[in-house]
Amino acid sequence: GESDGSDSLTKQGIVECLAGKLKSAKEIKLKERCALTLGYLAIGDPGFPDRRSVLQGLFRVREEKAVELQITVGEAISCAAAGPLSTASHDPWRLPSNQETSPATDPDIMSWTLEMLLTEFAASPLAAVRQTTCVWLLALLKHAGQHPDVQNFLNRIQMVFMGMLADINEVTQEVASRGMGLIYELSSPAHREELVGMLVDTLMEGRRSSQGVTEDTKLFPEGALGKTPKGGNLTTYKELCSLASDLNKPDLVYKFMHLANHHALWNSKKGAAFGFSTIASQAKAQLAPYLPSLVPRLYRYKYDPKPQIQLAMSNIWAAIIPESKKAVDKYLELILQDLKKNLNSNLWRNREASCMALGDLLSGRQVGEVASSLPELWELCLRARDDIKETVRDAADVACRALHKVTVRACDSSTMAKTGAQVVEAVLPLLLKKGMTNPSQDIRVISLGAILKISKNAGALLKPNIPLLVPTLLESLSGLEPQAWNTLSLQLTGAAGVQEKVEDFRVANSRSSPMMEIVNLCVPQTDAEVLTALMPKIVEILKTGVGFGTKVATAQFVVSLVHHSLRDLTPYAGKLLGAFLSGLSDRSSAVRKAYAKAIGHLVKVAKETSITKMIEKLKTWYHEKDDPHLKASTALVFHAISLHSSDTAKAFAADLLPLVFLAMHAKPEDEGARSEDTLKLWRETWQEVVPGTESGIRLYLAELVGVTCPALSTQSWHIKAQAAAAIATIAEKTGSELRPPHLATILTALLGALQGRTWEGKEALLGAVRTVCVSCKAALVSPQDPHQPSITKITEALLQQCKKRTLPYKTIAIETTGEVVEALEVDVFQELSEILLPLVDGTVSDSNSDEEGEDRRTSRDAKLDLQDKAFLALGRAWPTQTSTQGQCYSRVCTALTAALPLNTWKLQLAILSALLNIFTRLKHEIGQEELQFLSSKTIPAACKCLGNVKYSTVRHKALQSLDKLTSYLQDTGKLGNLSDDTVSLLHERLALVADSQDKELAHAVSRRLQS
Repeated sequence: GESDGSDSLTKQGIVECLAGKLKSAKEIKLKERCALTLGYLAIGDPGFPDRRSVLQGLFRVREEKAVELQITVGEAISCAAAGPLSTASHDPWRLPSNQETSPATDPDIMSWTLEMLLTEFAASPLAAVRQTTCVWLLALLKHAGQHPDVQNFLNRIQMVFMGMLADINEVTQEVASRGMGLIYELSSPAHREELVGMLVDTLMEGRRSSQGVTEDTKLFPEGALGKTPKGGNLTTYKELCSLASDLNKPDLVYKFMHLANHHALWNSKKGAAFGFSTIASQAKAQLAPYLPSLVPRLYRYKYDPKPQIQLAMSNIWAAIIPESKKAVDKYLELILQDLKKNLNSNLWRNREASCMALGDLLSGRQVGEVASSLPELWELCLRARDDIKETVRDAADVACRALHKVTVRACDSSTMAKTGAQVVEAVLPLLLKKGMTNPSQDIRVISLGAILKISKNAGALLKPNIPLLVPTLLESLSGLEPQAWNTLSLQLTGAAGVQEKVEDFRVANSRSSPMMEIVNLCVPQTDAEVLTALMPKIVEILKTGVGFGTKVATAQFVVSLVHHSLRDLTPYAGKLLGAFLSGLSDRSSAVRKAYAKAIGHLVKVAKETSITKMIEKLKTWYHEKDDPHLKASTALVFHAISLHSSDTAKAFAADLLPLVFLAMHAKPEDEGARSEDTLKLWRETWQEVVPGTESGIRLYLAELVGVTCPALSTQSWHIKAQAAAAIATIAEKTGSELRPPHLATILTALLGALQGRTWEGKEALLGAVRTVCVSCKAALVSPQDPHQPSITKITEALLQQCKKRTLPYKTIAIETTGEVVEALEVDVFQELSEILLPLVDGTVSDSNSDEEGEDRRTSRDAKLDLQDKAFLALGRAWPTQTSTQGQCYSRVCTALTAALPLNTWKLQLAILSALLNIFTRLKHEIGQEELQFLSSKTIPAACKCLGNVKYSTVRHKALQSLDKLTSYLQDTGKLGNLSDDTVSLLHERLALVADSQDKELAHAVSRRLQS
């Protein structure tokens, strides 16, 4: 049995057994021991015949993913393929032998091994097989690098490693990079140049050796690392090669691979043999002459978006640059140039890394070191803040914050005067032109924050940039305001009160905004030199600006300028006034108020000609434009002038006050929305300028007449009515002091305006005529001006108005005529009675109409009111001339007596008032027939009114009428001619009021009857 067992134990059997265990074993440690045993079998026996069997057995585990196992298998492969030439065959306790090793039985075994690895396994579509191939090749280079066949295959091995650098597996990439470093070390000096050329061609131009991959092989996930400018794949290692190529030292890429791809794997007990520290120390010495070009790239790569790349690059940085701060200070300018270049790169990872690197670079940096680069850095970082990729935008935020701090420090006028002036001059225009006008709101906010801080720190350094700074900020106010406010304001157009509150809120928000804070900071730095360049732009904004915030803020800025640069602003005041006037028609009430306020301040510095021209334009608008907004704007302007420039208002009072006086007499409904507020403004303006209404009218009487009288001839009914009301006030306040030539002018204008058809509001003319006639009676009765209209002409004009058919107007005309005739004591009763008696007789026909049957649509109350005024007018117009009384008494008395019992208490009161006037002024001696009518008709009708228990006014007026009648009859000796029945009726009715408040008057009548 022993011989049978010894005969069956062969080297081939051992190889097959170990290969089977290597494939089937579950434990990694067992697999590693099997692999090493297979490899060591070929070391001691140069003529070992089963080397290929050993290698084939080792190749069977190529799909295993355990990296540590594959390292061991790779060492075994190097032993099997190299045999005694493998480093594993050397005894570390003995010096290397100079004796030649016996020739191998299979001299092509190493070539066959490398062909299998390079041709078949390296082109496998399986990622695990490609990773294993990289590890095995690396082991061959490490343990059998001096083998002649390995030396011959170095070019092909490098091509495989280059292909593996682009593998999707990170371990494969790292192993391949380490392998490239070993290839460089193993190459002879003569051969290295050829290897470097192949490396540069492959990495820089994308040329690779053909690999046997199938169409399903996936090397990179889509978009994981971006694309090169030419559209090829991009890897971090290729960037390293680009760096080496830029330095014109392509061989440096080998050292980079050693330094950059340091992985925890190689620090394990099996990976430690690769000697990272030694390679790094060797690279330091070789890289030292090239640090000026290396440092900028490496500094940026430390901030790569991928953490693995950051770690690798940080390791490189730490290995070759022992004192980081000194190196950064030394190569700061070169680093900035590289960052500026890559901030504009078409690769997002470069842009992101540059932003993060810049943020760290500027932190704590001295201003003078980076001042010259600030404008370009701002431009590039703002562009990156609007990047399509979110991570780039976030990184740009970091860079912008760092730039913000450095720029603000640089612009400090107290410590950095010279440098600060240069920085402000360079950075501020860029932020204004490319930051504040950018469509991106984020960029505008960043720019605004920087501008605000710069403006606060710059002080006097801000002055040269004010002509650009202020207009840009004013225009940006509307852009940064939420658009929802505009929408809300438009939706509230019909609700004036609510809309005004919203606009007031917007104004307050605009004034407290950062933009206005900056603008206000510019005001103290503004002088005549600045205004020369600034004012044309401000005028242009006022003319073409469309935003609510811009308009209001510009007006506020001009107000601030008036307070600060009073004299310097005079040359530009005219154009500013013109621009503000053009904006007074704006639909926004807040804008109109702001413009009016600015005008109110601006007239302090404006020339007299400009102010006069402005006032004339506002007058024209008021008289000719039928626009409530323009009229309200005119009120706002005049009120602002009186409030903010009282000296100017008083100096131009002769131009201002006539229109103010006219406007304050408008009816509220004529002024449109918010009419009460507008009228209040007119009244306040008048009160601000004049010491009192009466004294103001007397002081500016000529000017007031000069405006109100022409206004009576305008086409606007509202203006005519206003003028009439104003004239009435003039007459009322001046009274008898209204003398030539103004009285003649006023009366002529009023009588001229009375002519023609009836129009809405014409009643005001009648009221003005009445007030003038009553207040200026003495001047009318004894005229001193030949041009003054006579009383006859006045009464004729009034009688003509009494004939109008528009019922409300006719009513007022009758009332006015009665009062004027009574006041002037003129006898026109004959003519007036012909108009009035048909009305009191009840002969008014419903068919009478002025326009489209207007009377048919008139209410019963209006008709009763007409009769009421007609009765009163008959009494007031009753003449004192005996002849006219004789002609008219009988008819009038008959009409009034007949109407007394048939009407309402109100009309009865009017009739009794008319009878009272007639009996009071009666001088005509009545005849027997007329006395009989009084006894039988008039007195019983009046006595009946004494019995009215509901209305004491009717009883009182009836008692007064009877008192005057009995007094007249007693004086004429006809009281005793009354019939007994009439006297008894009088006693009976008088007894009813004997206990009332009229008892004294009743007793007087009773005593008169008894006598």
